[in-house]
Amino acid sequence: MDFQNSDPKSMPSVDVLSLRFTIDLGFEGNEKGWGYLMENSEVFELRTAESANRTFGDDYRGSEIFYRRGSIELLALIYVGYQAVAQYPDFVKGVRTLKDQLTGIYRDIFGKHGFKADVSVQTRMPDPKQ
Repeated sequence: MDFQNSDPKSMPSVDVLSLRFTIDLGFEGNEKGWGYLMENSEVFELRTAESANRTFGDDYRGSEIFYRRGSIELLALIYVGYQAVAQYPDFVKGVRTLKDQLTGIYRDIFGKHGFKADVSVQTRMPDPKQ
């Protein structure tokens, strides 16, 4: 999402939800898994966007994924409209749902290709008071 070149008068009010997934495929699996991930990154990006869109509906504004090696890390940035965060209890419930969905999706994608994925997640949510 390119907000930098947007007209400030038309730029939507957006908050960012950060989900950092660490995927451990075991000592030998991490290297092969990294290769698989790089060849199929569009699948991960599409499935992440679909899941976020289902969870947040009209308040979903887009997403980006950044990748890092080691134990494989995926940083999913989910852009949501202010209204989603303003309804904070519902937003927190949606975040939990999204975390569970994406954990399952990432585990399944790797699992279908012979990898046993141990997936953990760290979350950073926007503060509704800001």
